Amino acid sequence: MIYPAETVLRKEGATTLNCGRPHRVCDSPRLRVCALVLIVVAIAWMGAGCRRQSGSKQGVRPRTLRDVPAQRLAYHFTADTDAPPSAASSEDVNAKLPAIQSDFDTRRVDEALLRTVLSPDRQRALAIYATGEDQPTEYRLDLYEASGVFLRNITPKGLAVVFAPAVAWSPDGNYAAFIGYKSATPQPSPTPLEDVLPESIPGIASASPTPSVPVTSDLTLFNTEQVYICNRDGFDLKPLTTREGLIYFYLAWSPDASKLVALACRESEWRERPLRPAGRPRLL
Repeated sequence: MIYPAETVLRKEGATTLNCGRPHRVCDSPRLRVCALVLIVVAIAWMGAGCRRQSGSKQGVRPRTLRDVPAQRLAYHFTADTDAPPSAASSEDVNAKLPAIQSDFDTRRVDEALLRTVLSPDRQRALAIYATGEDQPTEYRLDLYEASGVFLRNITPKGLAVVFAPAVAWSPDGNYAAFIGYKSATPQPSPTPLEDVLPESIPGIASASPTPSVPVTSDLTLFNTEQVYICNRDGFDLKPLTTREGLIYFYLAWSPDASKLVALACRESEWRERPLRPAGRPRLL
């Protein structure tokens, strides 16, 4: 049945204006669906406006770096100094010069070569090796020419080299540094001088007395790992650190060869993290 629009609006309590035309009343789900669609469209339009507004704020200069979105950060890492010629990153820590390995294979068959470290001028090399008398984590250090000619022993008896990867030449090639401590391998004591003197024979001068085991030098040894240094000829060996009770387990040269930086920790800290040691940097 068709009613005039004014009568229909009066019956439904509506407050909309009457256009004067007749309207058919239809209270169906279709109207509710249309209303819901209109509401969704309005919410979406408002959200788009908020996004435009927030995007416009990105053009404002931030006061602090934390206000800059991560995707807008531009960064580039550059070293402040040139890498030293003997940078360990470009070398194999287990490298062995064939000429030195050949010397061990032919002349030093009872000793095991662990690693060789070539000097920056490629003229000399440090040989880290072990003998059957050494403990599993203790090594010795010798100086070679790069051609494989043996020059001399660097570490005396009683001083053990540890942390073989830390053995390093200075960038200028004038010094070599390593980490060592007093060897746990029992060392023989020097034979008393009177026990090696030959019996005097009338009319024949006595030979110069020589101990059977060389007397240990004045080099100071420590029970915990310390940093040692020597010159390019293997002489002037001395400790750079003398803090008994500290364990030094890493070192690196400065590019100008004037300083060393090392990591150190206490013995108690080392025992707590033997597989992943953590230490504090020290400038030497």
